[in-house]
Amino acid sequence: MDLFRLAAPFYDCLMKVAGHQKTIKRAVEQVRIKPDDVICDIGAGTGQLSRLLPAENKIIMVDSSVRMLKKARKKVANQSAEIVTSRAQNLSLEDNSCDLVFCIDALHHFERTGAALAEMKRIVRDRGAIVIMEFDPANRKTRIMQQLEELVGEPGCFYSPDKLAAFFKKFGCKTEVIELSSWQYVLLASDDLTGRRGIDGF
Repeated sequence: MDLFRLAAPFYDCLMKVAGHQKTIKRAVEQVRIKPDDVICDIGAGTGQLSRLLPAENKIIMVDSSVRMLKKARKKVANQSAEIVTSRAQNLSLEDNSCDLVFCIDALHHFERTGAALAEMKRIVRDRGAIVIMEFDPANRKTRIMQQLEELVGEPGCFYSPDKLAAFFKKFGCKTEVIELSSWQYVLLASDDLTGRRGIDGF
């Protein structure tokens, strides 16, 4: 079942009801965005993240769902945006081509999570940062969500904050984990977090 092909027409409405935009805003606030940053949004979906990014920044929106990206394109009509239809584990982007790589509420949908994380590290520049928002599998809500997603054919691979941080530490990255709620967290990974910490001090 192609869940996102079916969900695309009403995805934004569902996320609005769930208050998802507020959570995304808090995730974005954890990192400093510079005016000349090239930003990549992996698992961009319908482009909800793009609404929160500065208009002057170039945005590369990556997703495997053509229908979701069709809706995303409308949100970035007045911005410098590139739309890329691709799976996260095999990006067509060049090495060291992005300053910030966001992956918001998408990692657990990827079929080859390790390969996708390696691709994020490959495309991010020195002194750039990777920002991942995910759900903690130790929480009961996440476990219920995982069961529901598996019923509709989604991978449902949820990483704990520690496990996700350990992956990037193998690449020599420094990491910070910020709790957004009892079951949602943001992980920052960078060669140099000092210059990338956002308004909350991380």
